[in-house]
Order: sequence, then C-alpha cells, then structure tokens
Amino acid sequence: MKPAIALIDSVLVLKGNRVLADMERCSREPDKANEALLMKILRENANTEYGKKYGFADIHSVEEYRKRVPYSDYDVYAPYIQRMVKNKETNLITAYNVIQYAETSGSVGVQKKIPVTDRSMAVYEKYSFARTKAIASRYYHEHYHRPVPFEKGLNTLETETTVMDDGTPRGSVTGSVSRRFRKLFPLFLTSPHPVLRSHTHDTGHNGTGYPELSFHGTQPWNIDLNGPGLCFASLWAEDHVRFGTEEDAFLYVAANAHWEEHRFTLPLLPPGYRWHLAFEAWGFSCEPGEEKRWEESGITLAPRSTAVLVGRMGKP
Repeated sequence: MKPAIALIDSVLVLKGNRVLADMERCSREPDKANEALLMKILRENANTEYGKKYGFADIHSVEEYRKRVPYSDYDVYAPYIQRMVKNKETNLITAYNVIQYAETSGSVGVQKKIPVTDRSMAVYEKYSFARTKAIASRYYHEHYHRPVPFEKGLNTLETETTVMDDGTPRGSVTGSVSRRFRKLFPLFLTSPHPVLRSHTHDTGHNGTGYPELSFHGTQPWNIDLNGPGLCFASLWAEDHVRFGTEEDAFLYVAANAHWEEHRFTLPLLPPGYRWHLAFEAWGFSCEPGEEKRWEESGITLAPRSTAVLVGRMGKP
C-alpha cells in the first residue's frame, strides 16, 4: 500500500472508531439518548408551522410528546412537501435547510419525495464510509490478528440526480454522500467490469451463445418470479468482439437476502472457461476459515451475503 493511501486509510479508521465509540456510549443508555435527541429536534423546530400546530415549545418529555403529537404517515406531510416544492416555502415541517429530496421507488403506490436536510445528510455521512472501515478493521484484528488487506472495491450506488421544480436536487442520499468522497474514489475503488459499463443489455443471445443479461435463482436459468425473491442471481455475458478483448466476458452476481444459508448452482460456461471468485461479502456472517465455501459447480452463501464470480479462460 502506498504511504499516501495508508495515511488516508488510517485517518478513516480513526474517524470511524470515534463514531463507533459514540454509538457504543449511546447504546448503554438508549432511552436517554433518544429522549435527548427528540427534545433537541422539538426545540429547534418549535417555530415551524407543524411545530406551532402541536405546541413543540411546550413539550418537555416523551410522555407529553405522545399526548400532543398524533401518529402520522407520509400523507400527513405530503401537502407541506408540495408547498415546499411548488412554492419554495420554508419552515413548514423543518427549520433545517433542505438540500435535496430523496425519492422512494413507489413500490406501494406513488413515489414519495422525502426532504433531506443538511443536518440529516451530515448524520448519514458520519455513520457511513468511515464507520464501515472501522468495523472491518476491528473484525480483522479480532479474528485474523492483522490489518484489513488493502484491495480496491466496487461501488454500485446510484449517484445520478435530477432537479425538482424549485431547483433542489433529487436523488438518493447514498449517492450524494458518495459524491462527497469522489476525490478518494481512484484510490479505493476500481472501474466496473466491462460488462457493467454498457447502458443497455439485450436479453437475446449474442456471440457468446448466452443472453447478454439473464436472471437466475439458486438453480441456473430458473427463477421464481412469484416468490419472495430472497435468493437471486444475474449473469452478464458479452462477446470479445464488442469490447475488443482477447476473450468473452462472463460476470455472475449472487445475492442471498434470507436469514439462512443457501447454495447456488453455477451456470455452465463454454468449453475452456472456468469460474473465478472475484469478490465475496459474507466474511462478517460466519467464522474465520469458512469464507471460501465454493467450488466449480456451486457456491454456498451465508445469510444476507453476496458473491461475484468472473468466467475466464484457464484454471480457477
């Protein structure tokens, strides 16, 4: 690892350890920590339209909050958010500066616009990248008695944003936080596999003899579209002519979202090609020494874990 990268890595781990210490402190008295945060939010938002409606300024305990403020869902806040977007009104449901809107997928109805403030973005950033680095560092020191081996990662978060009617950006919070670390990306992240760089994928067969993009369950070419979708895999296949490479490209991504382990049978590759384990994310779900549970015919994924395999010519 280069000295500059090692220094940045150490700073991130140190920052993450401070965040973990703060979380551990709060977890020892969670009720007290939550009440303190609630009182702070009420004080700072007492002069908003919503705060005045329910008397935030006169609430001094959790019990008073429960009595004064009714249960609410998104439909309660939607008219306020509409006024914020259409009329650029402020101080309605939050006194904080709204810097963007997150948008839900709309899986249970219309897409919902969620105001994201500078305060909430700072909290999310605090508990994201650096905290993850610190957790990984602790795990490796406790179980392997060594630092985390430095290897570049792949970030698949959505980072694209659009603009609302009032000019405020609209996009995912994770993507916005990632953009704040974009100067570090070349140091810690690698470029996506060529197959993933394509903006479109044809489900018809190409020069490889496979569809460009296909979907699988624990068994190849067999996915239950009516099931809960807890075990899911996808296979990208592109012929070497399109990318100007020496061999065809095959990329297999398996995800187990279940709380039990599952075995995925791997799709057969063309003659001469073998599966290579490129990435796994289940080391935190099982004991040391159990991570590499795979062979040419299949791979066993621990609960809530993923794995990426690449098909290449030669030995595995």
